[in-house]
Amino acid sequence: MKALVLGGCGVMGSSVARDLIKSDDITKVILADKRIDMTKMPNSVRNSKKVSAQTIDVSDFQALVKLIKGSDVVVNCVGPFYKYAISIMKAAVEAGVNYLDIMDDYDTTIAAFKEMDKPAKNAGLSLCIGFGSSPGFGNIIVKYAADKLDEVDEVRILWLGAMNDPSGIGAMAHAFHCLKGEHPQYLDGKLVNVAGFDGEEEFDFGEPYGKCPVYYFGHPEPITIPRYIKGVKTVVNKGGFLPIWFNQLIKDLIARGFTESEPILVDDASIRPIDFVTALIGKSPILRKQVEKYTTAPFSAVIKGKERNQAVTYTYSSGGGAMAAGTAIPASICAQMLVRGDIKVKGVVAPEGCIDPKAFFGEFARRGFRLSETKTVTEEIKF
Repeated sequence: MKALVLGGCGVMGSSVARDLIKSDDITKVILADKRIDMTKMPNSVRNSKKVSAQTIDVSDFQALVKLIKGSDVVVNCVGPFYKYAISIMKAAVEAGVNYLDIMDDYDTTIAAFKEMDKPAKNAGLSLCIGFGSSPGFGNIIVKYAADKLDEVDEVRILWLGAMNDPSGIGAMAHAFHCLKGEHPQYLDGKLVNVAGFDGEEEFDFGEPYGKCPVYYFGHPEPITIPRYIKGVKTVVNKGGFLPIWFNQLIKDLIARGFTESEPILVDDASIRPIDFVTALIGKSPILRKQVEKYTTAPFSAVIKGKERNQAVTYTYSSGGGAMAAGTAIPASICAQMLVRGDIKVKGVVAPEGCIDPKAFFGEFARRGFRLSETKTVTEEIKF
């Protein structure tokens, strides 16, 4: 089976490839990117006989369709997804190839269901969106907990991002996109637009992180989880950054207009403020020195509901980890499930709508990942 990884030479794409090449189901992995530099690839990827590389500009639609044809699955790691994802999905449908991505933009998630579900179903294809960490791994956790519960009332996805965790420059552009203006959260049974950085709370992520502030963050989980977990009343995604002072810096940059997309002239060069700011954050030696110890960050999911005659809370934690592995491993596992035919849902689908949690966690554990579960009985329900 042949897997095509778009953005394959980036941090996320190369991490997906590193896991794919270990699979007996995958015989060939094509890394496609705008710029190819195999010297920056992990040794296992660079030296694998399964791996080849090809230059592609994903904005060239016909060239993209031609490249995708003949693959068994296309894994899209090209960000920002609000800019490229829909056109890449259209190319996958035209090429007749199943698609999977690590998309984490709420607005493009809405657009995908609206614009691409019917064409994918008509073509008999699966377009699997948001199969990374958050969304992705977290959604599968929610499905696992929901299967235990008789009724799900509330889902909270809570996470931190470490500012010296290599994740690619697109991740910072994504953060600005998801914190600017308003975005939807699922509150009291309906989607409600809230402002980025609202809903501040402190959550205890355990050692060595402790209590850290998290805020409403525009993400797909409040869009997708209510589609599949019936009866849930609240679904929120809240995130923050390490070091903690970085949260205020991002908030100020947004408020002062430093993340706008309208180009300005600087010495006759047209520059978008957001491009300059994201590059500065990623490359400034002074700033990098201040965040260099922050290389890993935690993730938690809290699911509340009713089980038999009890009101219970399940809390899941994956501890601290790196974003690349935490995102790429779920994507690779699910891409292999898609190739094997384990994912049977056609059309646009999120992880909680098509993945068997126990099968997924078995694969996850075999790769050395661990997940802790805490069950708390909050009250006995009397009839």
